[in-house]
Amino acid sequence: TLPENNWLPAYKVYGEGIFFELRTDLLDKWGQRPEVCSYMEKIYNRLEKRRITLDLSLVNPKSIALHTLAHLIIDELSLTCGYNAASLRERLYVHDNQSGILIYTSSGDVEGTFGGLVRMGKVKNFFPVVNRALEKAKWCSSDPVCSEIGKEAGQGFNGLNGAACHNCSHLPETSCELGNIYLDRTLLIDEQIGLFKNL
Repeated sequence: TLPENNWLPAYKVYGEGIFFELRTDLLDKWGQRPEVCSYMEKIYNRLEKRRITLDLSLVNPKSIALHTLAHLIIDELSLTCGYNAASLRERLYVHDNQSGILIYTSSGDVEGTFGGLVRMGKVKNFFPVVNRALEKAKWCSSDPVCSEIGKEAGQGFNGLNGAACHNCSHLPETSCELGNIYLDRTLLIDEQIGLFKNL
């Protein structure tokens, strides 16, 4: 833009979404547990052997758990609220003091707002969706292969995923801001290290 211009191009979209946060202090405490650190160390070693430069803002227990949770919830919402998974998107807010997920849909006209997604954001509707998503995450139709390969060798592009495949955790390309990488169901539901193991 020219220096004398004091405006930026923009466009208006209509949509709806659900934003929720997990308690950052509890996520950080979970991520520092010895068994979680040991699991992550295996991931770091595996990626270093493949000479993959690690972005520690993306490859850490909190980021991977939130990203995977977003995928699982989008998949469950698409079955419940009437939008297909390709029209729902994620936006992750993960930083030292942030642990938020925005699941939204938008389009260039008012047809993009049906209200179904907002309705699912009510407490009485949202928590059953989360519970069903986590319950489904305990078993992938490719298990035990998905879980075992995920824990041992990694899978997906450059082995950047753990227990996550097209049958359990991947979304359409338009939905995922990270290209279906940095996903791992193990960090959510594993009986030893899972964030939601007691759910």
